[in-house]
Amino acid sequence: TNSADRDHLLAELSKLLYTRFEQRAHMPDLEEAISHERGALALRPKGHPRRHISLGNLAISLGHRSYELRSMDDLRAAIEHAREALALRPRKHPSRHLLFSNLSGLLRLRFSQLGDAKDLEESNKNEHVALSLRPSGHPYRYLSLLNLVSTLNIRFSVRGRAADLEEAIKYGRE
Repeated sequence: TNSADRDHLLAELSKLLYTRFEQRAHMPDLEEAISHERGALALRPKGHPRRHISLGNLAISLGHRSYELRSMDDLRAAIEHAREALALRPRKHPSRHLLFSNLSGLLRLRFSQLGDAKDLEESNKNEHVALSLRPSGHPYRYLSLLNLVSTLNIRFSVRGRAADLEEAIKYGRE
C-alpha cells in the first residue's frame, strides 16, 4: 500500500475492529481499533480533508473505552477529539448531526462521573442541535429524542425544575 492510501486503510481497519468489538465486547478489538485510528489520524494532519472523520471515530472509540474502564483520560481525549471534529466538519455535511449527538453523549457521561452542571447543559444544547438536524422522518431522530428525554430527566432530578420534566415528556411523546 502506498503511503497516500495508508490513512484510509488504517481508518477502515479501525472501523471493522470497532464493529467487531460492538458485537463481541472483546476489549482487545477496541484497543486495536483505537491504535489504528490514531495511526490514521497521525497521517491526517491539520488541513487534511478527512481529519474530521478520524477525530470523530476516535472520539467514539475512546468514549466507549472510557465508559468500560472508567478512564477520565480517555473521556477527556474523546471530548477534545469530538469538539475538534465538529469544528472541522463542514456545516452542510450530511452527518454533522452525529457529531453533535456523540459530543452530547460524552458530556452526559462526564456529568455522570464528575457532576459538573456545565457538562449537562452543554450536552442538552448539543442534542438540541442534533435534533434540529434530524427533521421528522429522519432515521436517527428517535436517538436525539431518546437522548433529550434522558438528559432532561437527569436535569430534572438535579434541579427539580418542572419545565425540564415537561420538556422530557414532550420529546418522549414525539
